[in-house]
Amino acid sequence: MKFRLVCIIKKDSLDKGVDIEVCLETGSKTLSPFQRKVTIDDLLKSEEFASDTLCQLLFQTGQNRQPFVFSPEQVSCKILRQAINSHPWLYVKSGGKGSSLKRVASLSGYLPFGKRLNFQEGSLMGGELYISNIKVWWKNLKVRLRYEGATSLFPAQYVDIPFETDDNRWMLRCEKKECELLSLLGSSLDYERSILHIKEDNFDMLKSLMCRGWKLLVPQGTDSHVPVYLKSNKSGIEWFSTGSAGSDDDGVAEKILEAYLFSRNYAECDGNINLFSRQKITSLPPEVVTGTLVKDLDAEKLYLPLPVLTNDELNKIHTVVLQKINAKLKPYQMEGVIWLAKMRKKGTGCLLADDMGLGKTLQVLVHLAILEDGEKKHLVICPASLTANWENEINKFAPQLSSRIEIASYEAVRIHTEKFSCNKYDTIIVDEGQLIKNDNTQRHKAIGELMCDHMIILSGTPIENSVDEIWSQFKLLIPEMEIVFNKIKTFNVQGDDKRWVELSKLFLSPFILRRTKDEVLKNLPRKFEKNIFIELSEEELSVYKAIRTIFIKAIETGISGRINSIALEGLLRLRQCCVSLNLLPKSLTHKGYVKSTKIELAVKMIKDFIADGHQILVFSQFTSALDELEERLTQDSVKLLLLTGNTRNRQVLVDSFQNDDKNKVFLISLKAGGTGLNLTAADRVILLDDWWNPAVENQAFARAHRIGQHNTVEVYRLVCRNTVEEKILELHKNKKEMSDLFNAVGDKLSVEQIRKLLN
Repeated sequence: MKFRLVCIIKKDSLDKGVDIEVCLETGSKTLSPFQRKVTIDDLLKSEEFASDTLCQLLFQTGQNRQPFVFSPEQVSCKILRQAINSHPWLYVKSGGKGSSLKRVASLSGYLPFGKRLNFQEGSLMGGELYISNIKVWWKNLKVRLRYEGATSLFPAQYVDIPFETDDNRWMLRCEKKECELLSLLGSSLDYERSILHIKEDNFDMLKSLMCRGWKLLVPQGTDSHVPVYLKSNKSGIEWFSTGSAGSDDDGVAEKILEAYLFSRNYAECDGNINLFSRQKITSLPPEVVTGTLVKDLDAEKLYLPLPVLTNDELNKIHTVVLQKINAKLKPYQMEGVIWLAKMRKKGTGCLLADDMGLGKTLQVLVHLAILEDGEKKHLVICPASLTANWENEINKFAPQLSSRIEIASYEAVRIHTEKFSCNKYDTIIVDEGQLIKNDNTQRHKAIGELMCDHMIILSGTPIENSVDEIWSQFKLLIPEMEIVFNKIKTFNVQGDDKRWVELSKLFLSPFILRRTKDEVLKNLPRKFEKNIFIELSEEELSVYKAIRTIFIKAIETGISGRINSIALEGLLRLRQCCVSLNLLPKSLTHKGYVKSTKIELAVKMIKDFIADGHQILVFSQFTSALDELEERLTQDSVKLLLLTGNTRNRQVLVDSFQNDDKNKVFLISLKAGGTGLNLTAADRVILLDDWWNPAVENQAFARAHRIGQHNTVEVYRLVCRNTVEEKILELHKNKKEMSDLFNAVGDKLSVEQIRKLLN
């Protein structure tokens, strides 16, 4: 909204000064009705403020509400007289109420106050910060300066115009003292509009300002504000509160944490407003947050610091590594072994979450080798496809453990739970822990029924979709965590809620050890990822568009209960279409065999890589795509290996690829071979079709990019232009997994996300 300021001087009462009226700017030479409810805040938001000196001076002299008036004492100041005389809308009023206004070019002849009066400086009492909105209380704090006896508060920008005190004296602001006071605000202060911009997490800045005399005030009702005070409880939780000293601070602290979980930055308790910082909450010790929220849990005991290993314990570790382990441990692996020993000594289950390819299996085998021989066995639970790999690793690194370690697949434990639950194991190792991400499955429940002295979970990607997945693992590792989980879930937090992620990190990080390749393998060859964009043939593009139209129409007209399944099938068919039309049902294509642009490109790339002396891994979600690629490569006499979910001799194939350089190409189903394989003979990786979860991809790439790789690894994604595959790449930007495993990659695709992919 645009306003027009109008200067009016009353001819028969010049000693009253100059009135400033406000009307709407209509573009007309005539005046529209005066708007008497317009405040200085309204003018600050208007276009006029930046260009109208008179408007700025109203603000700088502390005038907040109408009537706006400049007294004769103020008009005696040169800066104000100049602003008035240069203003375009000047009027003289003759007579009393209802008399007309006469527009004049200048008010010089009507302003008798030409001589500057001498004024003393007032006494600056301090600064005040006014909160506008408690929901985002740290944003746009109004900065005001208070003088002793002044009837107004003043903004940050200094002006050499006097103000009136409550005993009718006229004083000047003290520029020097104001500068000293405002310097405490630093570069966050917008002088022109007198607004302090701070980050939410800069709670300590406001705390420091309050300790140095500044006041912080929150709105109460429509026109008033009340001050807040810095408060804390015995656990160290801090907040700003309107409450007085001596109130139940522990009760307030619990309300603050509950408000945090409801995504608020303030809590109302017993009629008081309490403001807190999200950053402050997440930087608290976990035992403080847990103990405040969950009363029936010994949080102090749960979060005791890791115990120190004695010299004898450390010497034993080093002796075992030297004498009983057939491997030279890297420094970070030795640190991992020591960490496992400390977690065991503390008596707490733990998660070893090192990046794929950093030797989690070796570290845990060393840990088991250090333990005293006893009657109890250890149990390794892993995918059926990795049982042979575990046997090989045990025989390779610590053959003396072969008689003490029992290896079982997840399915074997699920089916024969009664048998396994009869045994009391020393240590249970759960490999590829992301496979127990759902605590409602029989697999998870079966492991929960087993008895052991200690449990360790291994996973390079403990979170693939939602943070809830890692909580499912911790319900097995540390059963008390279920109490914490259930308490937090009463606040209706979701798996991808930012605050739930932050609190999960706070609660669970003390029991997790995670290192990434970038952190610990400085000499590991680099990995390059490149997207190769493909143009579909006219025939392929025509089928793609037709299928997309079919499913978009089906989603728009379908029964609500089936929308999700229709959307998922549409996404599946479009992804298949991008790889090869031959993957689609004939009812959709109405065609026989069609040459695939993508598979032909993959064949060419593979043959070029082979000619340059490389070994290649090719991953796909679709086994039928691998079958088609196998057939094409066989036609060109390319020797290859194929691994899918139906493969029974996995380790034989892996050994053959690793040790026989005649096997140049390994075609692998992403689900069957994305985890647990060591394929460092390959240094070229081709991804036939992309997946929206980068964590799954990273697992696949890590088959080649891991310890033992001596060459630079190049990863190629084949992406069809102007298709769903390009949009999946966009999803990656938002879901990219980072070294911090709690930076969750996001939940499963929603129907709305699928709609966007289809469109």
